[in-house]
Formats: sequence, C-alpha cells, structure tokens
Amino acid sequence: MNFFTEKLNSRISILESVGDDKALLTHYQSRFETQIIIIFSYLWSRNYDYISASDRIFMHKEICKPSIGTIISLSRILDKDKMLGQGDINRYLDEYTQIRNSKIGHGYIYGDKSQEVCDLLKELSINLNKYVRVLNSNLDFIKVLSQESVNNFKGINYSSEGKEFNVWTNKPSDKDFKINNLYLLTYSGDYLRVSPFLEIDDFGEELYIFSSLEEPLSGTVRYNRLLKTGNKYIDWTEFVDINYSDSDIKFKSANGTIRNVYDRAFKNYIDIGIKSRIVDFLKKGQDSVSATIWGHGGVGKTATIQSICDDLSSEEECVFDHIVFLSAKDRRYNYLKGKIEQIDDNISSLDEMIGLINKVVFSTDNIELDAINAYDRKMLIVVDDFETFVKEERDKIKTFVRELDLNRFKVIFTTRSNEVVGREYKTDELSKDNTLKFLESHMKNEAIKVGELAESMIKGNKTKIFEITGGRPLFIIQLSYLIGERGVSSSISRNIKGSKAATSFLYDRIYDYLSLKAKDLFTLISLLVDKNNLSAGLNTLQYISKLENEESSFNSAIDEIEKLRIIRLDDGRKFFTVYSKEILVFMKSYFEERDSNFRNNAVDRLNQIDKDSSEDIEYSLLTAADTNRYSSKNHQQVEEGYRKILNRDSAPLQIKLVAIRNLASYLNERGFREEGLNVYNSYSRFFNGLKLKGDKDDIYQKFIKSWANFSYGNGSLDEKTKAIEILASYFAGQYRNITSDRDVELLGLLLQYKCIVAIEKKYDNEYNIKYGNIGVKEFKSIEKILSGEFRNIEKSEGRFLYNYTIKAGLEAMSSYAQQNVCVAFYSYLDVLQINKSFDRSSKLCKYVIEHGTLHFQRLFRKKMNELSIKN
Repeated sequence: MNFFTEKLNSRISILESVGDDKALLTHYQSRFETQIIIIFSYLWSRNYDYISASDRIFMHKEICKPSIGTIISLSRILDKDKMLGQGDINRYLDEYTQIRNSKIGHGYIYGDKSQEVCDLLKELSINLNKYVRVLNSNLDFIKVLSQESVNNFKGINYSSEGKEFNVWTNKPSDKDFKINNLYLLTYSGDYLRVSPFLEIDDFGEELYIFSSLEEPLSGTVRYNRLLKTGNKYIDWTEFVDINYSDSDIKFKSANGTIRNVYDRAFKNYIDIGIKSRIVDFLKKGQDSVSATIWGHGGVGKTATIQSICDDLSSEEECVFDHIVFLSAKDRRYNYLKGKIEQIDDNISSLDEMIGLINKVVFSTDNIELDAINAYDRKMLIVVDDFETFVKEERDKIKTFVRELDLNRFKVIFTTRSNEVVGREYKTDELSKDNTLKFLESHMKNEAIKVGELAESMIKGNKTKIFEITGGRPLFIIQLSYLIGERGVSSSISRNIKGSKAATSFLYDRIYDYLSLKAKDLFTLISLLVDKNNLSAGLNTLQYISKLENEESSFNSAIDEIEKLRIIRLDDGRKFFTVYSKEILVFMKSYFEERDSNFRNNAVDRLNQIDKDSSEDIEYSLLTAADTNRYSSKNHQQVEEGYRKILNRDSAPLQIKLVAIRNLASYLNERGFREEGLNVYNSYSRFFNGLKLKGDKDDIYQKFIKSWANFSYGNGSLDEKTKAIEILASYFAGQYRNITSDRDVELLGLLLQYKCIVAIEKKYDNEYNIKYGNIGVKEFKSIEKILSGEFRNIEKSEGRFLYNYTIKAGLEAMSSYAQQNVCVAFYSYLDVLQINKSFDRSSKLCKYVIEHGTLHFQRLFRKKMNELSIKN
C-alpha cells in the first residue's frame, strides 16, 4: 500500500459506514484514477529514458490535455517490462474507461449514482491493486526538502500505512535528489522520482495528482486535489519548450512572462507622457480591473501600451504570467507611404476575444469562459481600438471585464471614442516644443542624418512643423522619414495631416463615436463656420439645435465633442473653434445626409438670427444657395442661386458638383424630376475629358456616380435604363481599364442596376402573360431577348467584376468599393440562378462568406442556403 491510497481508503471506509452513497462514487473514482497515476509515474520514472525519441515527442504532446484514457495509453507505451500485461490488468483498465465514458462522464462528480456503478469501481480498484506490484507493495513516499551536503539530503517520509510521517535522511549514495520533489521508495530500495505527476504538501494534509500540462512554454502543470475540491499549479522546467509548435502564436520572455505574437506599432518607442501612470495602475491599482487610453488617431495609444508590454516582459520581476494583446484595428496608416492599409486579421467580437485568450493561455480552441474564470494567476489583457467593435459587442465585452477578479486580471482598452471603461488616461497631441523634441529623437533613433544647416532649419520652423503634423507622433514620424528622403524645405511644405489619406484616417469615423445629441451638434456646426473662419458662438449653436432650454444636455454634448478634439472652447465657454478644416468637410457631408425636416428647421432658426460670414465667393454662393433651399425662398430664387455658381468659370469642379447635386435634389423634392435630370445632363460638359486628363481627385467618377444614382432612384424603367447607359458609357466596354476603387464602385453599381432591371423585365413579362396583357408569341419573343441579356450580364460585367475581385482581393478594397461589389454580387446571384450557373453562384457565395464583412457574410450564407434548397 502507499500514503495516497491509504488516505483515500480511510475516507472511503468512513463514507461506507455512514452510508453516504452520493460521495462514495467520486471517492471510488478518485481512488482508481490515483492508482492509474501512480502506475504511470512509476513507469515514467523507470522507462522514460528507454523509449524512442518519437515516443517521447508523442507523450509530451498527449499529456498537455489528457483524459484518463490517454494516461492509460501512455502507460502502455512506457510498460517495457509488460507489467500491465500480467493477469487481467489491461481488461480492468479498459473496463474503467468504458464505465467512465458511458456512466460517469469526465471530471469527478459528487452526486447521485447507482449502487451498481459504485460496486463496479470498487471491484476494479481491488483487482488492480491485487495484480500490480507497485500498488500492493508497502511503499513509502519521500518528499525531499533540503540538501545538507554533497550527498546528504533531508526530507519527509510518508509511510505506506498513510497515518504518519517521519523525518527522512538518505543513506550515503551517489543519488542526486531534486529539492521539493517527490520520490517513491520501492520494495528493492530504489528511489523513483514520481514528480511531476504526484504531489504532497502541508505535511500530508494536501494530496494532488496530475491533471494536465497547462502551459508548455512555462512547463506549468495543473494538479487536482484529492479529498477536497481544489487545484494547484507548479512549473516544471523539464516540460519547457519540449515539442512546442506554437511559436507563431506566443513566446516566453526572459522573466517567464508569456505573450502572444502581434504586430508592433513602432520601432523605437518615445514616451508621450502617460506611460508611467499606466504602469503604476497595472502594478498597484486596486480600484478597478480596467483602464482606458483614449484620444485621436496617431497620438501613440497603441505604441504606448505595446511599449509597456515590452517592459513588463523584460523586467526582472514577472508581474503578469500571461499578456494577451487583442487588436480590433481594421486599418492602419502607413507613414512610410502615406496611405491607409486594411487589416484583415483583427478581432470583431467577444467570442473571438475569448477564443484568442484561450488559445494563447490554455492552448485550446473554444470560446468558453470556464478556463478564464478558473485562472488563478496574473493576466494582462489589452483590447486595442475598442471603438471598432459594434455597440452590442462592446457591451458584452464590458460585462465580461466587469466580472473579472481585479486581484488576478488587468485590462487595458485603447480607443478613439469617449467610451471609458475603468480608469481614464487621455492622450493629447504634443505641444510645439515636444513636437520638435519628438522629431529630433526619432531622427536620432532611426539614424536619419542631416547637415547643420538642415538642423537649424528644423529648429527655426518649430511652428510650421507643429502645424503640418498637428503634434501627432504618427505624422511626426512620417515627417522625419520625408526629411531624410527629400530634405527639410520640401518636407515641411507638405500639409501631412491634411492629405486625403490622413484626413480619412483621422476623421471619417469620428461621427460614429458620438451620442445622438452630439451628432446633431456636429452636423449643425457646419452651418455656422467656414474654412476661413472656423469659430462661432456657442449660444448660436445652442439656439439652432433647439437646446436653449436644455442646458445640461447641450453642455454634455459639447463636452463630448470637445473631448474628442473636434472643437476647442475658449476659457469662458462662449465661443468654439473647429479643430481643423478637414473636420469641417465631414461636418458638411453629414449635415447633407440628414433628413429634410432636420435641415430645414436648422436653417429656419439660423435665419432668425445674425450670422457673420467671411467665406470666399464660391463657398459663400453655395452656402447662400443652400440656405435659400431650406428657407421659404421661391423656386426661381433657389434655382438662380445654384445656377449662379454653375455659370462661374472660376468655381472649382468640386463646388459645381455639390451645386448640381443639391439643385437636382431640390427640383426632385418639389416634383420637377425631369428638370432635375436635365441639370445633370446639361452640366455634364464640365466633367467630360477629366478621365483622359488623369483626374486625381476622382471628380469625374463622383459626378458619374451621382448622376447614375439620381437617374436610377425612384425612376421609371426608362430612367433606370438611362442610369445604366451613363455607367456603361463611362466604361465604354473597357472594363480592363479599371485603375481605382472608385472605378470598382461604378462597375459594381452598373452590374447591380443591369441585374435588377433585367429581372424586373422578366417579372413584368411573366405578369403580362399571366393576366392576358400579351400573347404567348410575344411572351416567348421577350423571354428570348431577356435570356440573351442575362447571358450577356454573366459574360461581361458579372464575370469581369468577379475575376477582378478575386485577383485584387475584396479586403484590399475601400469600404465603399466593398459595399458596392457585395451588393452587386447579391443581385448577380439571381441572374446566375436564372442562367442555371449553379456552380458559379456557389463559388461566389463562398468567396463573400470567406472574405466579406460580417453583414454580407450573413446575407450570402442565407442566400446560399436558399439557393441550395432551390437546386
């Protein structure tokens, strides 16, 4: 017998005497599985060095998350002396596996079970003990605690009777014992090491058996406690990195911290001033499990937390056993190229977060919370770009974080939105002086060398450098590389933060981060300021927003906008200034997208008060025309206002395009649709030839899209056909000349319109024959024509757009291009079904399901299921 089984036998005897059948089952099961672990540890100690290298690799892989059946199988590999082949031992082991799987289930269950199962387990344990010598011999366990001299060790002897323990001192020998390890003193007087599979603590009060190799990178073994519920974790160096194949997923730093692999946001980090406070929170903060780093894009949020992760991994002290960096970032600004790049491996839901945490920490592929909730060490979770999640998922994530134990977990969010979870750490643009210091530090780190004259020019243009970078580290870094490549004069002449890509990266999603009232104010500001004068009075804004009697709501919304650095407030909170001209462009755009009642009410209230204006002529004329449109001015005055802009040779095409769109929309709203169509037709001459001249601003494509949309929207069949002609004329059949995402948008629009119109014609034809409006001969003639149209759509626009999308990659396209392509493909599926091109429609669905956004994945998955039923 031995200390483990005797302790269990003693408990079982008591339970049998008091008739506690509910507890007996678990204790019978615990005893049998303890016997198996003792056999396994005995065989491992005796024979591990004698099995093949391939068997060792296999065993280390299997013990990561083993079942008891796995332990039995591994014992058979180690059983070189055929100890398990004696008697009916193998049959008993197999019978237990069957009983466990069919009648008990995995895990120790303390509950009602039949007497039959208890009797089976009792009998199996007795038989196993009868035939296995390592179980039926009286063997002591030795826990080695210290080393007195070279060959003199001391520890505790846990006797085979299971009732007492004594001080143990080894006899002089050449045996090299390991401190804090457990040994089995065999019947032959040998010491067999049974660590790391068995463990005794607290002078025999706590008994543990091996459960799993929880973390191969640190060699962390998880133990199940016997006699009481509980777990224990111990790191064993012998398991570290043995046959570990997830080097592309995670790695272990020098101090033992395990981190997942992720893309770095910087080469050499330069502190922006908040790092020490965040580190202090992570190490000492006891008021909250989470904190949020928030601020505009490009100010160093991601770089700061990644630098902190680096520091935590390289310090002497291991603060967190695991660090998991979770990125929801779906795009990045490439400062070397000055372009926005899409990111396709980001997470977008709580389930994906949990899945990655489980993969990194527990090496499992599931989205269950059990392992995380049971995690009893220290973990840091970083959620980067929190605003990118949809609201429903953000709420789920916040609930998940609130339920974490702050003694074991810390969570850091980074976000552009004003949605703070836990402590708040705000990042701001750098001051003029710090902008210059950051630039000089980065150039030094990157060995970007310039002459003394250039260094003097950099110092003398501190204000200019601050203006073109906005004090944002992202753009300061971009500037440093430009200086190294093009020199100081050329580089500082560029408005880096005002480029099309930079503006889009910074501001095109800012509207989504606002509350409803803040969104109202964001759009209404565009009525009060212009690009030459970005300031206006708060009282005026409060009045036209109808919040003059809702002081608290107005101030809350203003604070929200100010906090996101959309506007600046003066010290007396009487005036505001829009942060940049680039933001104003987005304000105007979102105002135009609001419904007519909102716009009209705002303009009406604005006309009731004075508003100073100093706009240039074209902007002033457009503002006046728009104001007239939403006021009580008569039809002729409104139309004259827009045509005044359109007839000015000096008016920029961008202004003329807005004037055409707004005038046509105005005429259509008042029932003059034909006149609205004629506006586009009459002024199309402004844009003809732009494509041949290399239209860098995509003005021509924007005009074509606007014209086609207007003609198609709520139009007759003739007008819809006209929209198709407009788009087809743009391409003139030369689809292979596509050069931009704007072209892809237009081709997607063309395919969508052609599919819808052709299908509408087919439905009309079927309707007419059904109700006797046409004869069979005419019906068949139309069907034949339509059949040709459907085949043509598939062979031309449909096939080319599909092939182009496969080659270019849906994820690489702009969000607008992706939207148009997926909508077009959705209509195109109906054409493919009519043409009976089932294989092509199936491939199309699978591609979008694999590469499209979540919204389109759901639509195409549903569509694919419908098509499968039809087929």
